[in-house]
Parts: sequence; C-alpha cells; structure tokens
Amino acid sequence: MIYCQTTESLVVAAAVDGRPAIVFLGTESAATEIVSLKHVQSSRHTDRILSLTQWWLNISGDLSAKEEFIVAGTSSGAIFILRQDRHLKNSTLKSNAAGFRIFIEQRFAHPIHALIQGGTNGEILFCCAGDSLHSMAINMNEETLVSLAEYQLPSHAVSMNWDSQYLSVLTAKDSIMTLLYKSNGKFQLQYVDESSRTGLDHMSFPLEGSTPSGTSSTLLLVSDKDCSVVGLHCQRSTSTGQTVPREYTTLFEAEMPSCITKFRLATMRHNWDISQKELPLSGVIPWGDHREDLLGISIDGSMRRFMLLEEPLLKLLRILEHIARQDPKICPVYFQEDGEGEVVLPFDQEDARERHIDGDILQGLLTFRNLEELLTKTKQGPATTSTEALLSAVALYRPDKYLGLQDNERLRASVEMVYHTLEQLLGPVDIVE
Repeated sequence: MIYCQTTESLVVAAAVDGRPAIVFLGTESAATEIVSLKHVQSSRHTDRILSLTQWWLNISGDLSAKEEFIVAGTSSGAIFILRQDRHLKNSTLKSNAAGFRIFIEQRFAHPIHALIQGGTNGEILFCCAGDSLHSMAINMNEETLVSLAEYQLPSHAVSMNWDSQYLSVLTAKDSIMTLLYKSNGKFQLQYVDESSRTGLDHMSFPLEGSTPSGTSSTLLLVSDKDCSVVGLHCQRSTSTGQTVPREYTTLFEAEMPSCITKFRLATMRHNWDISQKELPLSGVIPWGDHREDLLGISIDGSMRRFMLLEEPLLKLLRILEHIARQDPKICPVYFQEDGEGEVVLPFDQEDARERHIDGDILQGLLTFRNLEELLTKTKQGPATTSTEALLSAVALYRPDKYLGLQDNERLRASVEMVYHTLEQLLGPVDIVE
C-alpha cells in the first residue's frame, strides 16, 4: 500500500473502477473523499500509482505560511499535483471531490517510480521517470512543472531520501547512492555502495557523536530482494562535497526470514521509563529525533522491529545469542547441526554479517529462564568460557554495578540483570517451566 498523511486525513493510492485514484480517509466514513486521476484524453484502465508524496510549498513569500500539495506518479508517466480546492479558480482539471483537486497534470515518456520534496526551503520536487532523476520546480502562474536538472541513474529508483543538500537514491538493481544537489542546480555523486543490491526500500538517520567540524554522520538502512537488511555509513561534508565518490562503510548486514518491503517509523515500544528502583535501559540508539520505533514490513505480512545498539550492549547480546544457540530447546536445528564440541565465542568479529542480533533467539532465554543452568551445568569447557565472557560483557555494559560481588553471587546478579534487560528490549513473554 502506498500512502502519506495530510494534516486532516490519511491519503492512500488506490484503484477505483479500474483507474488510479487518491483516496482521502477521514476520521469518519462520511469524510472519505476520492479523486480520480484518469487522464482527460484517455480511457485506459491499466494505469496505476507508483509513487505518492506530500509537498509543502511556500507560495506567498511568507516563509511561515506553506501550502500542502499531494503529488502522485503513475505507471503511464503522469504526475498529478493536487491542491486544496479553495485555491483553484481557473484550473480545467478539477475533479468532482471536495477538498483536494487536481491542480497540475504533467506527462513523461516513462513511469514515475519515486517522488520526494527537497531543496533549501522545500521548493524542489525530485522525480524518477524511468531511469532518469529530475529536479523540478512549480510555475504557479502557468500551472506547470519546470525541469531544472537531470541525472542518469543505472536503474530506476525505488525510494529516495532528502537530507539538507544530499539526496540518497535506492535503485531497483544497483543498490544505493548519495548525490549532492549543488546550489547551481546540478547533481554530484558523493557515495556509492560496493555491492549490487536489488533494492526494496531504505531510510536514513543522522548519527550523533563527535564528527569533524563541517561534516555530518549518517546511517543508511537498506533492504533488498535477497532478504538482507544492511546498514551503510557515510560521513559527509556539509558545504562543498567531494569530487571523487567514495564507498559507504558497511556497519552490519543481517539476513531476514523474508524480504522487508517497507520501513516505517511508529511509536510501539515498551515503556522504558521504569521506576527508580530498577535499572534504566541503556545502549539503544534512537531512530531520529522523535525516538520512534523502526518497523520493517515483510512481504509475507509479518512485521519486525529494528534497534540500533551501542557496542557494549551489542557485545552482551551477541554472547547471549551464542549461549542460547547451544540449548536444544531454544535452537533445536542449530544444536543438531553445530552442537557437537566447543564452539568458539565470536568476540571481536569484523565481518559485518556478524554484527546483528536475532531477537527471536533471545526470546528463548526469557521463555525458559534457564540461563544460569546453561552457564553452570559443567565446570570446564564451553560453559566456563561462556560464563567468563558473559560476566566480562556485563561489567562492560554496566560498569561499577556489581563491584564487590564474587562468584555465584555475581553470576546470579548478572543473570537477573540480563533478564531485566531482555524484558526491556523484547517485552514480557510467557515463561515455560
């Protein structure tokens, strides 16, 4: 489903009577409005909406007063710009619905795969028509879109993200790239991915921390048709950019049970603001300024929640995942294949494919509550190594918390802290006795 949110309703791309349409879903069924995007000179029923976005545009010159537009791109190459009806006087493309009406219709030779608002004051519309990336501005007097610049992509875009002067573009066959949109209205390639990926969706997030003056640090999260989710990092200049494009740094690469088709931000997390008697959750980096949850919508209809972890928590969870994999109740398939003999703990792996955690496996530790049993069932070998690794990771994650505790007392306190942390991350689960 393709949708966006206006100030008053949810906007959904749909097909009505076989033709593309924009549906405005109000809070009540009577408030639902439909704007048909049928071309005035065509009776084709095969067209469909491929892209949809909002465009907040300053028209009057007052920077505090912006008008809301809805922009849709179709498979036949049409761009429709909808404007609220009170502003339309002489337009010949009005629909019968109240509220938003078709203000501008402009056609290209190729499908409109992606749309996004950008520019210093939001005055630019970036559009991918076929394999060509366009920057466009609106001419209010003539009710047309004016092309400003064009850039040839290796394959058509599936998603775009604008951040200050930078446009990140995920393509269908050739992964992602970051372009600097310069003040002279031209595109300059800044970063490329070292791997080819059949892209599905991406989101970008600023990374806080110490960066050199005049630069910004950004994480790009990318999903593809190979069921992978990869985290790419770039540190960008906030002024002139760079002449020669660089490769992103790969921070992690996780394999998913099914393809993640869309990323969405929502507030769904458990309450982390717990009482003062308990340890607050630390080590989780928020997704953006609003500290929302990042959800991945899978092609099979399932939904996964993604977290970005700081190094101490990541190390602790990796050790816990390793311990859980040695329990046949939690990971029976893994235990049958790899459970014979001692498995070396992955302490300092540099492989990006090892820098992610499977929350479903960690839930097994909450379900069976047998972590202390797994750590103490033998006096030597893998169990001893795991115990030492866990205690070291807990001390790194919670320094000074267990000073003065020794042996079994320290182990028991560390196990309770682990359960508490997992409940904060994953939520409560039913315990199996």
